[in-house]
Amino acid sequence: MSTPAIIGIVAACLVVLILSVWIIGFYNGVKVKESNIENAFAQIDVQFKRRYDLIPNLVETVKGYTKYESETLTEIVRFRNAARNAETVGDKIAANEKLAGAAKTIDALAEQYPELAASKIFLSLSGELSETETKISHYRQFFNDGVLIFNRAIVTFPNVILARLFHVKKKEYLQTEVTERENVKVSF
Repeated sequence: MSTPAIIGIVAACLVVLILSVWIIGFYNGVKVKESNIENAFAQIDVQFKRRYDLIPNLVETVKGYTKYESETLTEIVRFRNAARNAETVGDKIAANEKLAGAAKTIDALAEQYPELAASKIFLSLSGELSETETKISHYRQFFNDGVLIFNRAIVTFPNVILARLFHVKKKEYLQTEVTERENVKVSF
């Protein structure tokens, strides 16, 4: 074999090796990023479960102090059950946003009933619910950060070529509903 033929074979092998490393790196990177996003949502789901468990206890505590607010409390329980039974990620997020909004009315009830606001059980449960809401917010941010990293990885050159070739699609961010951004309106 002549030297130019050997150089051609070596160059072809080098190109195949570089392409192989790039494709493997892209694939593994996408899978790692997807698993980070799945983990972030799993953490949100854990906090949703914690919220589901806290709300009935909080509702029962409030019922003991407020005899005339059963409609408000029934609505909160209805939202809780809908959130708990949601199947898809989108449905879980939407239902939990409604639940979070409804749960805020419990604090408004506490303002109407000073003896409720002074209850140690109410204060403890309300504090745990507030802590859970903070954790949900934190994990939502973690989820959205993971989506940002994933989406950047598949839209930048040269990865966009492989993303299109393998039909890798951008992920959706968890966004706050317009109603969630509004102040809670409570009327008795």
